[in-house]
Amino acid sequence: MHGLPLNRIYILSAPDSNAEIVRLRGAAAFEAVMEQTYRRECLALMDVGGLGFARNVRLLASVPVFRVGWRKDFAEFANAAARLEDHVRT
Repeated sequence: MHGLPLNRIYILSAPDSNAEIVRLRGAAAFEAVMEQTYRRECLALMDVGGLGFARNVRLLASVPVFRVGWRKDFAEFANAAARLEDHVRT
């Protein structure tokens, strides 16, 4: 069984003043993906820390990463979701 291809990664974060969708590159993209790795502190304990690093490097070579300013405000949810949906479609 094969999954669907991964075309983009969106990292939801507290918005900056203009709440833009910003492409992350290089070390910033790598750091953002590593921050989202579940239980990454266990990678070293399982002696697979290097595998996680290598996997993320391969991933970032072909998949763009974006940071999305996202407010926890239900009044703004529809607008924020539409903005994200527009970005995905372009």
